[in-house]
Amino acid sequence: MSQASSSVTLTRIKNGMSYGAMFVISKGDLWQDYNAQKIAPDFTVAANQPEVKFVCTTSEGSVPDTIEIYWDDVRVTFASLTAGSLNTASAGLAAGTIKIVQGGPQSNNTRLPWILRFVKNIAVPTAGTLASHVLKIVGVFASGKAEHARSFEMRPLTDSGESVHIQPSQSDPSPFVVDQNKANSSTTLVAQIYQGGKPLSTPGSDFTYQWYKQDSSQSSGWQTLAGKTSSSLTVTKDDVDTYAQYRVVVSHNGNTFSDTQSVMDIGDPYEVGIGVYSDSGCTSSASPNMNGDVSSTEKRVFKASLVSRNGGAVPTILNCCWMITGVDGVLLNTWSSNTNSHGIAKSTYSTLTLSVPAAWLDEIGAQSVDITAQVSF
Repeated sequence: MSQASSSVTLTRIKNGMSYGAMFVISKGDLWQDYNAQKIAPDFTVAANQPEVKFVCTTSEGSVPDTIEIYWDDVRVTFASLTAGSLNTASAGLAAGTIKIVQGGPQSNNTRLPWILRFVKNIAVPTAGTLASHVLKIVGVFASGKAEHARSFEMRPLTDSGESVHIQPSQSDPSPFVVDQNKANSSTTLVAQIYQGGKPLSTPGSDFTYQWYKQDSSQSSGWQTLAGKTSSSLTVTKDDVDTYAQYRVVVSHNGNTFSDTQSVMDIGDPYEVGIGVYSDSGCTSSASPNMNGDVSSTEKRVFKASLVSRNGGAVPTILNCCWMITGVDGVLLNTWSSNTNSHGIAKSTYSTLTLSVPAAWLDEIGAQSVDITAQVSF
């Protein structure tokens, strides 16, 4: 029996099948910490600017013909989708915030992966609300689309506050990606400690680390990786079935903080597709964002399927478990019964569809959660 998995971000604030795409982010995450006086990291400093590489795995190749970019579900516009172009002003996003570094078909008949760079700050140094955002990129191919979305976290900044962000090794040629068709393919995850919004180049020995891999068979949703207690973790092609999620928990002076990062096997013949719908019959496709107020009866239904990346036959899914995690990686659907009062499935209960109502997100106070389908076949 084999396993495969995929994730999608559900945000409380399109399109049918979502598979074969992920972000490779140069800084590991998209985030800014801020208070009334300062912002960290400051994106006006070139060394701090995160780059987002859009990676696809479809039968048509890894680079789409063009892309659509959305910020909180609002289309971001550019004068042209060419290298060096900056976005025009749109709802909630100032002009000149996102720059296209490269991407798409070139004049010499080659294709370059799409890469975006944030060159202006998202945060504003005021005492306003710490509302997070969602960046979504849709890759457009001749016969269809592939998309991925990621939360942009906004958090309060304190001089003594500590956090960790999983970043790629500087020497890693393919960050957060492995390929089962290449010998010795691997990627290295590095737990970078930040203190007061600044990276620590040499954290002391009083920082301790423990790495985990997402696993629906575990009550916590995470398998402890025995012996993996250093600040970095090397993931090989043998560790990943299509897609895997890793977590690091750091302890220091009685405090703990954590981060998660996904790794994709671009050489695997199968992909887990997650369809997003607004109805239980899975007939009406929807965005994984919900905009209703607290009294909203809105919901999102997720349906898992197994997809062949090369167009071949796919085996039958024997088991499908869903894991709902917060931005810190903590498993949320841990109730003792197979479903809770909102009808949401427990993480170890097998079902091909998962229904999540807005009322539950409001009840637990979550603006954004990650939903992972882990299937066996």
